[in-house]
Amino acid sequence: MLLPIVAAGGLIYIAATDFIPVLHEHSSLRNLCGQSFVFALGIGFMQAIVVLEGNLLIP
Repeated sequence: MLLPIVAAGGLIYIAATDFIPVLHEHSSLRNLCGQSFVFALGIGFMQAIVVLEGNLLIP
């Protein structure tokens, strides 16, 4: 039961460590704001999935 969670975490870690150096190549304020907005948008989407999934599971 724990294996899918560990595998997903490992995949996210590998993807993030590969992606972070690319983000540091363009270090202007405009890029920082854009990256922060997209990051927050992704967190918002994940939160929306959790909320909607909870509503679907309740009979």
